[in-house]
Amino acid sequence: MGFVLEKVNIFHKPDRREKIIFFATLLGFMFAFVKSCWLPSFETINKVNTEIDALKTIKALAVSHVPENDNEPFFLERTNEAPDVKKISGWAKHLVNNPDIILMREFSSPMLLRDLKMLNIEFLETENKESIVLQPFVLYLEGSFISLEGYLQRLESLPILLITHSINIDIVDEKRGRVTAEIKGTAYGWH
Repeated sequence: MGFVLEKVNIFHKPDRREKIIFFATLLGFMFAFVKSCWLPSFETINKVNTEIDALKTIKALAVSHVPENDNEPFFLERTNEAPDVKKISGWAKHLVNNPDIILMREFSSPMLLRDLKMLNIEFLETENKESIVLQPFVLYLEGSFISLEGYLQRLESLPILLITHSINIDIVDEKRGRVTAEIKGTAYGWH
C-alpha cells in the first residue's frame, strides 16, 4: 500500500477550512506579538504596584505628621535604633587620613546603591578645625524615587557622622518614574 498525494496547486482558491485555519494562526501570532512587545509582564506590574504601595505609605506618613499650623516644626519620627558610638568614633578617626577616598568608597558601595546609578561625586575642599575634619560633598544620583529614599535610609544607617544640607530632586523620565537627585552634605571626622 502506498500513499497517493494529490497534486496541490498553490494558486487554487482556498476553501472555508483553510481560511479558518489561516486566520486563527494569524490571530495567534498577532496576540503573541502584542503580548510580548506591548503588554507589561507580571513582574513589571508587581514592581510598579510595590512602588505605588510604598508611595502611598510615604504619603500617609507625611500627611499624619504634618503640623496643624505653619509655626510648628515638621519632623518625621525616626524608628532607627540609637547609633553605635564606638563605630562612629572609629570611623571618624579613620576619616581623618583620606576623607575623599573613604567617602567615595562608602557612598558608591553596591550594597548602598542597589537600584540607583551614581552619576558623580564631588568633594569640596577639606576643612580642618582644631581636631575636627569637615569634608563637604555633593552626590549626584539617578533612579526611582523609592530607590532614592532607600539609599538615603541606608546612608543614614552607616556609622558615618554626616549632615545633609540639601536635596534637590528633578524628574528625568515621568513615564518610567526616574528622578535625579543632588545631595549636598558634610561628613565629620576627628583625631
